[in-house]
Amino acid sequence: AEVLQGDKEFVLEVVKRDGQALRFVTEQLRSDEEMVLEAVKQNVDAFLFASGELRADKSVVLAAVGLRGTAFRFAAHTLQADKEFVLEVVKRDGQALRFAIEQLHSDEEVVLEAVKQDGDALQYASEELRGNKAIVLQAVKKDGLALRHASSAIRRDHECVLEAIWQDRRAAAYASPGLYLDREFALRAVELDGCLLESLSPELRADMDIVLSAIKCDGRAWRYASPELQENPDIRLIAARRFVADGVPHQMLIVLALPSDVINSSIA
Repeated sequence: AEVLQGDKEFVLEVVKRDGQALRFVTEQLRSDEEMVLEAVKQNVDAFLFASGELRADKSVVLAAVGLRGTAFRFAAHTLQADKEFVLEVVKRDGQALRFAIEQLHSDEEVVLEAVKQDGDALQYASEELRGNKAIVLQAVKKDGLALRHASSAIRRDHECVLEAIWQDRRAAAYASPGLYLDREFALRAVELDGCLLESLSPELRADMDIVLSAIKCDGRAWRYASPELQENPDIRLIAARRFVADGVPHQMLIVLALPSDVINSSIA
């Protein structure tokens, strides 16, 4: 068995099937770069069993991070504390920011590079930087849902929230509720997602301009307009045309209870 544990060709085949088998091989093989990277490729936790020399080797660690970003968790502390090296790491996998020393979570340059690569890395930034508009904007441009990690102040910021919604409509759930009382924000938001009309205040759902913008974006927004505007013939016609343009089945027009001549004219 000891002979097999030191047989490189045999062990390579083993770690390709179970990376954690690296823990049982000889020290010489745990210091073999090819062996270690094959093991990490199969199971990132295998990097823990690499020799201390390899876990402190910049080229090996970068290669491991390139395979699995969480491999940085097992890198030597000196590398986790090396700003210039961490910058290279997060350019490959922003999530690796999680394993850098705490001080670097507050470093604007490091965090900016991390969120450029993976917006969700914003969750590992310091509280102060999660309130930094420039950093949050970069994060939501990469991943709209990163808005959930932003400070409460940023989640009230029109530009950041609208950018997040533009990237991923689900980000609207993380906007400050107060924004849905703001007419200026509402007008711009429903242009990105008409059905956000549902989240607005009753007053704004009775605003003709907002409702028109919402329905022009998505005919389904009609059902979220105030009762008075739902009955407005112009609103109904615009909704019908939107349904037709979107290829919605004819049955959807029945919901609007429009006379056939109006439906036909909208199709024409």
